[in-house]
Amino acid sequence: MVSVRDGLAAAGHGVMTFNYPYMEAGRRAPNRMPALLDCHRAATSRLASLHENVVLAGKSMGGRMASHIAAEGIGDGLVVYGYPLVPVGKGEPRSTDHFRDIGQPALFVQGSRDALAPLKKLRPRLKKIADVQLAVIEDADHSYRVPRRTGKTRDEIVQQVIETTAKWISAHV
Repeated sequence: MVSVRDGLAAAGHGVMTFNYPYMEAGRRAPNRMPALLDCHRAATSRLASLHENVVLAGKSMGGRMASHIAAEGIGDGLVVYGYPLVPVGKGEPRSTDHFRDIGQPALFVQGSRDALAPLKKLRPRLKKIADVQLAVIEDADHSYRVPRRTGKTRDEIVQQVIETTAKWISAHV
């Protein structure tokens, strides 16, 4: 995600990365959702103090937190990289009821082989969002890794994610 951040910054978009409290403390287990949301809101507030338009974003769990904050009416757009619809080791998807409350334009960037968000399970849930676009990275898993047989390099995939995001932001925010 650091490469995506740097690529978006190079394209002229104001960006900011941050760590959740558990990461700063060097723990593996994430904080409970209220603490994660508070941290994400604080980062959003900081970014809003520096830039006129704020696009909430995050990878995996960070994207899920961003989607909850967007559902509160915060931000001018939402970009989710690898939404974790199905928790690791579980078969049932998490609730996406909050998607109905997302009024901002939204972009979900998902790998076609993402086991945490099989497209056949994710697509119907995205219909709850009024203005949503799904960008699929073919052959990519949850971390956007692709099999060697595709001939695509990691840098090419990252560049695809950056270009997709930058183009979407320019068109929607």
